[in-house]
Amino acid sequence: NKIMVYILCSSTDVYCPPCCAMLTSLFYNNPDTVFHVYWLTSGLNRQSRENIKTIADKFGQSIEIIEIRDKIIKELPITNARALPVETYLRFFGLNEIPENVDRILNFDCDMIIRSSIHDLWSTDLGDNILGMVENPTSNEKIGERLGYPASIFGYYNAGMVLINLDLWRKQNISNLLFQWIESNKEKMRLYEQDAINAILYNKIYKLSIRWNVYPECFSCPKKLVKSYQEELSMFISNPPTIHYVGSIKPWHVECKHPFKREYDKYLAMTPYANQTKKHFFHSKREMYLSNLKIWLKKVLRR
Repeated sequence: NKIMVYILCSSTDVYCPPCCAMLTSLFYNNPDTVFHVYWLTSGLNRQSRENIKTIADKFGQSIEIIEIRDKIIKELPITNARALPVETYLRFFGLNEIPENVDRILNFDCDMIIRSSIHDLWSTDLGDNILGMVENPTSNEKIGERLGYPASIFGYYNAGMVLINLDLWRKQNISNLLFQWIESNKEKMRLYEQDAINAILYNKIYKLSIRWNVYPECFSCPKKLVKSYQEELSMFISNPPTIHYVGSIKPWHVECKHPFKREYDKYLAMTPYANQTKKHFFHSKREMYLSNLKIWLKKVLRR
């Protein structure tokens, strides 16, 4: 018997191609699963909607587009519009639009590729935790000081992939708590609702295997990962179950150097966006050189 899995994603027209590639990889590598996708958006044009329908029909899956017109989201703080548009907030503030009969949902960012079955992930017992997430490799002590919680003890988690206990989310009115925290802590925020979720729910997050959110540090600097992740990394790093293209430069940019950037191309080629050409991230060589210089200086200062 096929299992039913509820998926959450969000984007506008700009990120529709990578979101379609992400869903295509998910459908392709989980042929024994019935998916119902809730695609949250602040607006999609006719062509984007047709392309989304094409993917749903191709794999015999259901993609439901939910348009969010909440003025509150437009007023939320933006620190890096180029890499993190305001629509990033939709995935959590739009959870109130998901039908009551859905008691858990799995969120994937549109800059991810899913290369394996997600059955084990979906069936994870979260206990009395509200979220299941993968811990970030960042320096937790400094983040804890900025956000005002003991991150060195509880960790700081990446919101690229989140398994959500919707039943508890609703009962504890987490969407409202998130908005209240953001309103009172705008000056502390760097990574939008990811910061807010960690600050509010740090003791209600279940730590998932890093295989469900393999970010660039797994390849570039694995020693930065928490010890438990370092130990399991060797089992799948040559064939990662998921890929999360964290950072400003994505696989649809010419400058992307991610070792698995071609995986994005592979699944994009299965979508109506197959002929889309890659764009330059940097507007000029000077901008690129300055960016590389900043990265080099940061590495030197860390030594």
